[in-house]
Amino acid sequence: MNNTNSAPNKRDVKLTVAACYFGSFTQAAVANLPPLFYVLFNERLGMPLELIALFPTVFFGIQILIDALFSKIVFKIGYRLTAIFSDVISAVGLIVLGLSPFFSNPVATIFISGVLCAIGSGIIEITTSPLIEALPGDGKSSAMSFLHSFYCWGYLFVVLFTTGFFALFGKDYWFALCFIFAVIPVSGGILYSLIGKLTTLEENGCSSKFADFGKNSLFLILFLIMICAGAGEQVVAQWASYFAEKGLNVSKTVGDLLGASAFALCMALSRTFFGFICKKTGIKNALIVSVCALIVSYLVTALSPIPAISLVGIAACGLSVGILWPATLSLAGESRLNGGTLMFALLALAGDIGCTVGPSVSGEISAATNINVGILSGVVFPVVALILLIVHGKISAKKSQNSTPLSE
Repeated sequence: MNNTNSAPNKRDVKLTVAACYFGSFTQAAVANLPPLFYVLFNERLGMPLELIALFPTVFFGIQILIDALFSKIVFKIGYRLTAIFSDVISAVGLIVLGLSPFFSNPVATIFISGVLCAIGSGIIEITTSPLIEALPGDGKSSAMSFLHSFYCWGYLFVVLFTTGFFALFGKDYWFALCFIFAVIPVSGGILYSLIGKLTTLEENGCSSKFADFGKNSLFLILFLIMICAGAGEQVVAQWASYFAEKGLNVSKTVGDLLGASAFALCMALSRTFFGFICKKTGIKNALIVSVCALIVSYLVTALSPIPAISLVGIAACGLSVGILWPATLSLAGESRLNGGTLMFALLALAGDIGCTVGPSVSGEISAATNINVGILSGVVFPVVALILLIVHGKISAKKSQNSTPLSE
């Protein structure tokens, strides 16, 4: 894949990287700030629990639609305007959320903010990864891993900052946090506007048809791996706190600190660390080690009779699942699929499908049995991913002497 702009200067490269990293930080804010307000939505704004449970489904559902529909619009209006628009609409979504208590129908306003934030987050997903892949040099895998690590670090920052804010000012002013976090996407939009020449993937010769990707076995395998990556990550991310409290019978404070927070921290460390070592280990080798470690981590988490070991297992899940999403995107970039922006949009779509399906399936199984069995069911995703990686390796070996265009 070539770049549309040859030899970009270092300033533009640094600004592009910074803008993309701010994009991941924005995704963390819009996706993880509202859940911290769920109790407040229920107790102070009268939002029924049924509607609260529907909120994340609407959020990820809209994001999936954006992944599928917005990829072609990027070509028409350009990356810069698209990226700036994603930051602007994310900021507007957060501001609307902050204003929701002052509207006559705060519940409807909250859902409107969720839709706006989901649109912004979805567009960020389909723009940042291709922009990082288009950067000059051999450090694309490192940059991709760092890009997605910023989501994890952003999630931790959102939780810690919100906790500190509540401790200092109380929960009555929760809406002010929305205005504070809106500064993040605004900053990202400003960075995009300062870039002189935005380096993008060369789309000439790249497929612009969804059907073309369905004919390529390597892409289909990567698509399925991305589903497994999203599902394997979110099963633990969404259910860790509940599992710690109800399945392990530890206090909520301990469960959140040593469960969900430890998971997010370890996932962030994993992605950051991989950014430094990926050149030495190789992407595919790292993926295989990661899914194998995730299988073991799931088993330890769900089956250990000792709560402390299960909590360690939750953290280990974060450490092992961390690189699956960014490393799979990097593998796609190195697989000579010649897919361009649409390829990354479809892979983002697959990841979001996994983020939606994984926790839902685990939740249904938990409801029918118990939370331990629900967590254990998540092991199927890394197992399937391991099989797919083995198949991908065999197919790649057969096509190693060919360019492997999508038309094959």
